[in-house]
Amino acid sequence: MKFFKNVHFKRTNVYIAESLLPKIGSFIFLPFLFRYVTTEIWAEITLMLAVSELLSKIYLFGFHSSIYRFASDINNDQKNAILSQLVIRILIISTLIFLIFEIFNTFFWSSIFQFEYGLPMRTSIFISIFSAINLFLIQFIKSLRQSRKLFTGSIVYTLLIIILQFSSISYISKNFGQDDRMMVTAYLVSIAFSSLIRSIYYLNFLKIRKLIFKKSNTVSIKEFLNYAKPAAGIGLSAILVTHGTKLVIQSNISLEILGKYFSYLSYSGIFFVVFASTQSYFVPKLFKLQASNSINFRISLMYYWTTVGIVYLLIFSKISLIFIPKSYELETDILITIFIIQIFSANRTLPGLYFDINKNLSIKMYIFVTFCLIFILSIFNLNSLETFLNLNLIFYFVLGNSYALKAREWKMLVNFNLLHTILFLLYLDNYYELIQNQNLILLLALAFIAYQTPRILSNYEKLS
Repeated sequence: MKFFKNVHFKRTNVYIAESLLPKIGSFIFLPFLFRYVTTEIWAEITLMLAVSELLSKIYLFGFHSSIYRFASDINNDQKNAILSQLVIRILIISTLIFLIFEIFNTFFWSSIFQFEYGLPMRTSIFISIFSAINLFLIQFIKSLRQSRKLFTGSIVYTLLIIILQFSSISYISKNFGQDDRMMVTAYLVSIAFSSLIRSIYYLNFLKIRKLIFKKSNTVSIKEFLNYAKPAAGIGLSAILVTHGTKLVIQSNISLEILGKYFSYLSYSGIFFVVFASTQSYFVPKLFKLQASNSINFRISLMYYWTTVGIVYLLIFSKISLIFIPKSYELETDILITIFIIQIFSANRTLPGLYFDINKNLSIKMYIFVTFCLIFILSIFNLNSLETFLNLNLIFYFVLGNSYALKAREWKMLVNFNLLHTILFLLYLDNYYELIQNQNLILLLALAFIAYQTPRILSNYEKLS
């Protein structure tokens, strides 16, 4: 009982709940959606969301990472000045991007996308404005550890999303058919409106009621901007790998296959959401420590989250038929690969934290951008989903090793390679055995999680 009263256990659960609520909404809504839209329409929705995510990161230019690092150190005038600069940046860049696409889409659109330019793309530019501001405010409040405010905002956002998307898509599907592209626009507009309402709630809580559009000599945000620049490089590269690659492979892989892949990706991504939300709680304290003092804690997290990821994979494999209709199904080995990629992606962030703690983001940026470019170049003209997924695994494995080598964290390097070598062998040779013996593995993994969870929270408390 004492464990359940632990303050860190309570707060991390709120962080997880806040991040998971929109995903839980997806769990409820996606099975319905998959049965009322074609795989091609779902692929287009996902690709337009990818465009929106890319644009959001361009607008933010590291501001969301920087506010997460410095939120507790800035005063009200700096807070207003930072948001003002962000709003100006968003308005200027979004207007330019909209004009570029409106004027020049006839020259390049058909060579990139398998569907026509139209209202969905215009809507994706529109929603990226609200998504960018929303993400900035979420990171701001997370850094202040105002978990209840995050939770309330997420409840409002999720309920609005479910109601708007359910009502609009069901109406369109019944009256215009399952392949009508109006559903793409309806899906995106629902996100924009819900993001707007949540942003208004957060702005009111943060007491941001005025924007400073004139440059002030008395308000200095130099340190904030200096941190934002390399963070922007890392953020843009990350979004290119997670969303930009979708735009690359869609030119050579059919929308039908991509629609199936994106459906599984929607569910597997929930693991990374849970991981990231707990990291949002743990990381601010690590910023106050020497990197060497947190290495054992980060290694324990790596083993812990790998086990959690395997548990989620095994549970999902049991119930996937509930969420994935027959027309969306992929082979078992592809399902396992998609989920293991999420584990690899989470684990590579733990050796990378060394650079965040020591404020060496420029070094981290050079490593990350270099490998991102190599990865993106390697997938051009790729026409196999299996090869693309395998390259994802290699990319995250090499990236994590590069971080640990550059940081000279040899203990992290040894544990990172030991753990991922085991996962590689499991993936390459024994994925069917994983499913066949899933009950035993699931029992052992759950026992490990039950044993390790209180130890991790206790070790976190002991960090000086």
